[in-house]
Amino acid sequence: MGLPSRASVSRPRRVLLIERGDNCLRVRLLAAGDTTMLLVDERAREIGSGDIAALGLTARETEVLVWVARGKTNQDTAMILGTRPATIAKHLERVFRKLGVETRTAAAALAFEVAAKSMGG
Repeated sequence: MGLPSRASVSRPRRVLLIERGDNCLRVRLLAAGDTTMLLVDERAREIGSGDIAALGLTARETEVLVWVARGKTNQDTAMILGTRPATIAKHLERVFRKLGVETRTAAAALAFEVAAKSMGG
């Protein structure tokens, strides 16, 4: 069974929000003709510097890791922090070495894991 076209799907009338800690689960009911769909999505809060303090990074390395965990590129992070992408790459090299990881994805995953523990999850 395929999904109905956008034009035939009604707007959700009521949204059920379930909040737990810093996460929010959103449940919506959509109707399209004889088809009813339940849409569920969860949003976790973004991590911050305080959430990953236990990793033992410098303040600047922590800032860089936070932006990487939020999905920013080296170029984006450099613009946000007022520096150059090459500087961000150097910070990430040190972050990888300190955390014992080889990729930005592994570093971000570790940051989220530590943040979840600091939030009691």
